Amino acid sequence: MLGFVKLERIAELKNKWKSRITYVNTICLLSVLISLGFTIGFLHGREIFCWEKYVLDTEVVGHFGDFIGGAIGTLVSIVLLYHTLKLQRRDSEKNTLVYENQQLNDLFFHLLKQYDDLLKTFSAKNEEEQLQGREALHYNLIELYKQFKDSGNDKHNQDQAISLFLMFYSQTRDFSPIYFRSLYRAFKLLESSDDSLREVSIKLMKMLRAQLSDSELVFIRYNCLTRQGSKFVDLVNKFNLLKHLPPLELMEYKRWAEKMTFDGRGYTNVLLLEAKHNIQKVLETSLPAASYSNNPKTYNINVASNDTATELKVCLYIKHDGKLDDSDLIKGVYKLAEEERLAFLCFFVKDCLIFSSFNKLNPRARLKIEPIKEDEDKMRVTVTSKDQQPIRMRDTEGRIN
Repeated sequence: MLGFVKLERIAELKNKWKSRITYVNTICLLSVLISLGFTIGFLHGREIFCWEKYVLDTEVVGHFGDFIGGAIGTLVSIVLLYHTLKLQRRDSEKNTLVYENQQLNDLFFHLLKQYDDLLKTFSAKNEEEQLQGREALHYNLIELYKQFKDSGNDKHNQDQAISLFLMFYSQTRDFSPIYFRSLYRAFKLLESSDDSLREVSIKLMKMLRAQLSDSELVFIRYNCLTRQGSKFVDLVNKFNLLKHLPPLELMEYKRWAEKMTFDGRGYTNVLLLEAKHNIQKVLETSLPAASYSNNPKTYNINVASNDTATELKVCLYIKHDGKLDDSDLIKGVYKLAEEERLAFLCFFVKDCLIFSSFNKLNPRARLKIEPIKEDEDKMRVTVTSKDQQPIRMRDTEGRIN
């Protein structure tokens, strides 16, 4: 143990000395040594001081001083000048970075203010009061939700949801196009910023993403499924903008959500977001499996993947004779019949892997999805990559949490 501490101390001292030894110090030291060498060579065999007369041969010493000052002094001056210019350049680059950083911040917060001011102008009236901003947006989403009629077919349901969104878009032409363009411009600014500002851009992106309400996330998703919002898709995938979107807020989940209580829907949203996080974790890390439950005696959601992330298993276990606590997050799903639970789980997996990335990261044609009911308590959905390409949850290039 003492030997290990001693080695650590030696390594620390080495690093300390390395940080002190710069090329300027090295050149200066060499110059002194060279000057000393020339001095010894110059003095060898010469008599420059007469002890009898106490006279110094100034001519000889003067020539030597001129030589040392001209040769060694010039070398040291050049090195010091180079070092000074290098420091000035470094300071100039820092100043440029600070200036670019300030420009990015100013422009971003200007766009953020435009977006916020625009959102505040949006209004809607229900039976009791006038609603503004995010409340008005949420009210419009509820109205669209009421008009949605489940067809039992995923493709038809998505087409119907897009049609309802386009109806909202056309009825709010003085708000919707400008709103989505403002958001696009803000995120595009951060995406196109210089690599040296990447850290700052990510912080600003997360700040803006944190301000988006659930209803806004739903509308952003439906907007990306239209021609008008197609350019936004890459930014949504790159910045993981729909990370916090509660699944049951989407119209396509209505057939299951309407069978749950208000609290049950809230619990289920939390449960699904935890499961989604675990799916992402096993696909992107070396972790082979992950599970979630706030009451393991009653239920569990297990997620597993292989080493190459070409296969994924999502298992739902609910004890059929288990007693639920008031705080159990499975309460909403528990109200569904067994066949509905399996269909619900299967759609959730499709949503995570295909629909939420707009068929970009995992095209539907290359995934084989199998819902399987194993027994009374257990069901699972198995996903296999047909072309052996890794299954992805996020854009792997420039990945952002």
